[in-house]
Amino acid sequence: MCLNPGDILRDRYQIIEVLGRGGFAVTYKAVDLDERGENRLCAVKEIAQPQSTDPRVLERAEQLFEREARTLRLLSDRPQIPAFIEHFHQENSPFYIVQEYIDGHPLQEEFMSDRRWTEEQVIELLRDILEILAFVHQNNVIHRDITPSNLIRRNSDEKIVLIDFGAVQEIGTIEITASGKTRTTTIGTPGYTAPEQLNGQPRLCSDIYSVGLIAIQFLTGVHPIELPQDPRTGERIWNYSLPNRPMLHVNQRLANILNKMVRYHFNHRYQSATKVLRHLDAPPLPWKWLPIAIAPAVTIGAIAIDSNNIFPSKPGLVFQDGLSAGEEILFANSRPWSKRKGVEEFAALNSQQALKKFKESWHKEFGKDPETLVYANNAFLDVNNIPYYTIAVALPIGSRNPDSPNHMSDRAKEVLRGVAQAQTEVNLALAKSKGDRDFPGQGFLKGNAINNVKGLKVVIADDANDESEAKKIASLLAKQPEILAVVGHTNSEMTMAAVDEYERNNLVAISSGASTEELTSEPKSFSFDSIYEQFNS
Repeated sequence: MCLNPGDILRDRYQIIEVLGRGGFAVTYKAVDLDERGENRLCAVKEIAQPQSTDPRVLERAEQLFEREARTLRLLSDRPQIPAFIEHFHQENSPFYIVQEYIDGHPLQEEFMSDRRWTEEQVIELLRDILEILAFVHQNNVIHRDITPSNLIRRNSDEKIVLIDFGAVQEIGTIEITASGKTRTTTIGTPGYTAPEQLNGQPRLCSDIYSVGLIAIQFLTGVHPIELPQDPRTGERIWNYSLPNRPMLHVNQRLANILNKMVRYHFNHRYQSATKVLRHLDAPPLPWKWLPIAIAPAVTIGAIAIDSNNIFPSKPGLVFQDGLSAGEEILFANSRPWSKRKGVEEFAALNSQQALKKFKESWHKEFGKDPETLVYANNAFLDVNNIPYYTIAVALPIGSRNPDSPNHMSDRAKEVLRGVAQAQTEVNLALAKSKGDRDFPGQGFLKGNAINNVKGLKVVIADDANDESEAKKIASLLAKQPEILAVVGHTNSEMTMAAVDEYERNNLVAISSGASTEELTSEPKSFSFDSIYEQFNS
């Protein structure tokens, strides 16, 4: 049976269009014309009957259909699995399952071989899929066909929704063997299917294998079917170089996790999605903070500030000016969904919701993004109406200088880690006094909280490692009276470009990376460059 647009199935579901077509099933987009008059959209899956007319095959198909329908109904309690509406079958006709229609697009549409995803994006995707998979596996269900085409990015919240469980599609493949037993054809997609599943023995960790390959695909820009295999071990080889493709520099911990997800033998793989999530969420060891160089700088800034400025006025937010206290993401390669939502809420002056989203992002992030930590601190101060000092940190985040080394943004992030740690040390005791039990930093700074009645707010500035931009940033910072000190810039050239602006406006500036003699040959009343040298002598 083939349905056409306008056809009405079961006097209730009016077909709109075909959403997808496979070897044994067709999925339609339809309108539910039930008596409530809601006209909600739904997805109707039509599963072909087995070709055999043997009564044993048809009986087995009915049993499998009822079992899988019960499973889908059970799983549909999860927000990231389509809600189950109903299932039905009439003699000599296909099997039908009706589920919620997900307004979104397949993840496959986001894959481009010439654009690799960042590690942060891949980790966010992994976490999104694995959280669904953990629930599915807790119910002892194997999906069997996890591919980018069966992962839908929902438009309303950008969350991933898992569709098209493979066992349902096996109904159309049932046949009788020579020994008189029924069997089904293996369901799966070339490139993503685990070796044991190809042999007809799928396991829970077969799904983990598929998810690992999806992550590798988006990280490398290479489709799994194109990945070579070690002829001796069968292991997938995914991080290699070609004349026109250099080897990727991947965080070793992430590489280890991916390698274990896609091991050839199932016994060597992660056995549960929950275990993978635990490894993703484990804090990096060691965490590359820079407290030696940065915390003293923040302290000097606090000593030099005007004590009358502890209740700063809140200036109107200005966007795309290279400055952000939480209203913009400056590190373009760190944009997980919760962080983006937090920034949107902060920009809309909804500090309570912003804090919630920043915390959510922080607790889920791999590598613990310091920009998120700074923004969470700032939102916390606003929510609790705590008086605070404000400092800025100027960094080469988005380089506009073609001669800049590729690692400048990484260096900027490492310096920001130190500032974020110092800020958290100042604010942590205040958070505890407010009963904020999930305030970021409590896990790694338990003994370092500074007892204080005032908080510390940090404004991040991007000098783009460009002298003209550094001057502009210095001018913008100097015009904001609530900013009492600047940490940065991270090299001598940017410091020299900005220092006169700070000097003219009596703004304390501490450069932890400047080593030029010009700063010492012409002493500045409000600029310090000796911290870096002091801790490296």
